[in-house]
Amino acid sequence: MIVLEIPIQLVFEYLDISDDKFGGFNPDDFGVFTLIFLSLILAPILETLVSQLIPIEVSQAFFKNSGNIIGITIATIIFSSMHLSYSIWYAIAVMPSGFLFAHTYIIFQKRKESSFWMASILHASINLIPLTIDLTDRFIK
Repeated sequence: MIVLEIPIQLVFEYLDISDDKFGGFNPDDFGVFTLIFLSLILAPILETLVSQLIPIEVSQAFFKNSGNIIGITIATIIFSSMHLSYSIWYAIAVMPSGFLFAHTYIIFQKRKESSFWMASILHASINLIPLTIDLTDRFIK
Protein backbone atom coordinates (compact mmCIF):
# COMPACT_ATOMS: atom_id res chain seq x y z
CA MET A 1 0.00 0.00 0.00
CA ILE A 2 2.86 2.36 0.78
CA VAL A 3 4.26 1.81 -2.73
CA LEU A 4 0.84 2.67 -4.20
CA GLU A 5 0.65 5.82 -2.07
CA ILE A 6 3.99 7.25 -3.20
CA PRO A 7 2.86 8.56 -6.63
CA ILE A 8 -0.27 10.07 -5.10
CA GLN A 9 1.73 11.82 -2.38
CA LEU A 10 4.20 13.12 -4.97
CA VAL A 11 1.35 14.61 -7.01
CA PHE A 12 -0.12 16.19 -3.86
CA GLU A 13 3.29 17.64 -3.04
CA TYR A 14 3.66 18.99 -6.58
CA LEU A 15 0.17 20.52 -6.52
CA ASP A 16 0.84 21.92 -3.03
CA ILE A 17 -2.23 20.27 -1.51
CA SER A 18 -2.04 21.42 2.08
CA ASP A 19 -3.69 19.79 5.11
CA ASP A 20 -6.56 22.28 5.10
CA LYS A 21 -7.42 21.33 1.48
CA PHE A 22 -6.84 17.62 2.10
CA GLY A 23 -9.41 17.30 4.86
CA GLY A 24 -10.06 13.98 6.49
CA PHE A 25 -11.42 12.46 9.61
CA ASN A 26 -10.99 14.74 12.62
CA PRO A 27 -10.29 12.57 15.67
CA ASP A 28 -10.57 15.57 18.00
CA ASP A 29 -14.35 15.50 17.45
CA PHE A 30 -14.63 12.21 19.37
CA GLY A 31 -13.85 10.79 22.76
CA VAL A 32 -11.28 8.02 23.10
CA PHE A 33 -13.70 5.08 23.30
CA THR A 34 -15.91 6.39 20.49
CA LEU A 35 -12.83 6.94 18.33
CA ILE A 36 -11.58 3.40 18.99
CA PHE A 37 -15.02 1.93 18.22
CA LEU A 38 -15.42 3.94 15.01
CA SER A 39 -11.89 3.34 13.73
CA LEU A 40 -11.41 -0.31 14.63
CA ILE A 41 -14.89 -1.82 14.53
CA LEU A 42 -17.70 0.17 12.89
CA ALA A 43 -15.92 1.74 9.89
CA PRO A 44 -14.01 -1.41 8.85
CA ILE A 45 -17.10 -3.63 9.06
CA LEU A 46 -19.50 -1.23 7.32
CA GLU A 47 -17.03 -0.18 4.65
CA THR A 48 -16.09 -3.81 3.95
CA LEU A 49 -19.76 -4.67 3.56
CA VAL A 50 -20.60 -1.75 1.28
CA SER A 51 -17.39 -1.34 -0.67
CA GLN A 52 -16.02 -4.87 -0.93
CA LEU A 53 -18.52 -7.63 -0.25
CA ILE A 54 -21.49 -6.25 -2.19
CA PRO A 55 -19.73 -4.94 -5.32
CA ILE A 56 -17.37 -7.89 -5.62
CA GLU A 57 -20.02 -10.56 -5.09
CA VAL A 58 -22.43 -8.83 -7.50
CA SER A 59 -19.69 -8.40 -10.13
CA GLN A 60 -18.73 -12.04 -9.85
CA ALA A 61 -22.36 -13.08 -10.27
CA PHE A 62 -22.91 -10.94 -13.39
CA PHE A 63 -19.50 -11.17 -15.06
CA LYS A 64 -18.29 -14.75 -14.80
CA ASN A 65 -14.98 -14.32 -16.67
CA SER A 66 -13.98 -10.83 -15.57
CA GLY A 67 -15.91 -10.50 -12.31
CA ASN A 68 -12.81 -10.14 -10.15
CA ILE A 69 -11.29 -7.31 -12.18
CA ILE A 70 -14.59 -5.48 -12.48
CA GLY A 71 -15.32 -6.13 -8.81
CA ILE A 72 -11.98 -4.75 -7.65
CA THR A 73 -12.42 -1.68 -9.87
CA ILE A 74 -15.95 -0.98 -8.65
CA ALA A 75 -15.01 -1.71 -5.04
CA THR A 76 -12.08 0.72 -5.23
CA ILE A 77 -14.28 3.45 -6.72
CA ILE A 78 -17.00 2.92 -4.11
CA PHE A 79 -14.48 2.91 -1.25
CA SER A 80 -12.94 6.11 -2.56
CA SER A 81 -16.30 7.82 -3.10
CA MET A 82 -17.33 6.94 0.46
CA HIS A 83 -14.56 9.33 1.55
CA LEU A 84 -15.55 12.24 -0.71
CA SER A 85 -17.24 13.98 2.20
CA TYR A 86 -13.77 14.86 3.50
CA SER A 87 -12.44 16.17 0.17
CA ILE A 88 -11.68 15.04 -3.36
CA TRP A 89 -8.01 14.83 -2.37
CA TYR A 90 -8.79 12.55 0.55
CA ALA A 91 -10.89 10.32 -1.71
CA ILE A 92 -7.98 10.07 -4.15
CA ALA A 93 -5.53 9.34 -1.34
CA VAL A 94 -7.57 6.37 -0.05
CA MET A 95 -7.84 4.72 -3.48
CA PRO A 96 -4.79 2.49 -2.88
CA SER A 97 -6.36 1.33 0.39
CA GLY A 98 -9.61 0.55 -1.39
CA PHE A 99 -7.70 -1.43 -4.01
CA LEU A 100 -5.78 -3.30 -1.31
CA PHE A 101 -8.94 -4.17 0.64
CA ALA A 102 -10.74 -5.37 -2.50
CA HIS A 103 -7.75 -7.43 -3.58
CA THR A 104 -7.51 -8.92 -0.08
CA TYR A 105 -11.18 -9.84 -0.28
CA ILE A 106 -10.60 -11.71 -3.57
CA ILE A 107 -7.46 -13.48 -2.33
CA PHE A 108 -9.14 -14.86 0.77
CA GLN A 109 -12.28 -15.69 -1.17
CA LYS A 110 -10.19 -17.89 -3.50
CA ARG A 111 -8.58 -19.53 -0.49
CA LYS A 112 -12.08 -20.35 0.82
CA GLU A 113 -11.38 -18.36 3.97
CA SER A 114 -13.37 -15.56 5.52
CA SER A 115 -12.73 -12.84 2.96
CA PHE A 116 -15.13 -10.42 4.68
CA TRP A 117 -13.41 -10.68 8.05
CA MET A 118 -9.89 -10.64 6.62
CA ALA A 119 -10.60 -7.45 4.65
CA SER A 120 -12.22 -5.94 7.77
CA ILE A 121 -9.26 -6.89 9.96
CA LEU A 122 -6.80 -5.46 7.44
CA HIS A 123 -8.85 -2.25 7.31
CA ALA A 124 -8.89 -2.04 11.13
CA SER A 125 -5.14 -2.71 11.23
CA ILE A 126 -4.46 0.13 8.83
CA ASN A 127 -6.78 2.41 10.81
CA LEU A 128 -4.81 1.49 13.93
CA ILE A 129 -1.78 3.44 12.69
CA PRO A 130 -3.31 6.97 12.70
CA LEU A 131 -5.39 6.02 15.76
CA THR A 132 -2.22 5.16 17.68
CA ILE A 133 -0.60 8.41 16.59
CA ASP A 134 -3.66 10.41 17.66
CA LEU A 135 -3.97 8.70 21.03
CA THR A 136 -0.25 9.12 21.64
CA ASP A 137 -0.57 12.84 20.90
CA ARG A 138 -3.52 13.10 23.29
CA PHE A 139 -1.90 11.41 26.24
CA ILE A 140 1.79 12.22 25.87
CA LYS A 141 2.21 15.96 25.95
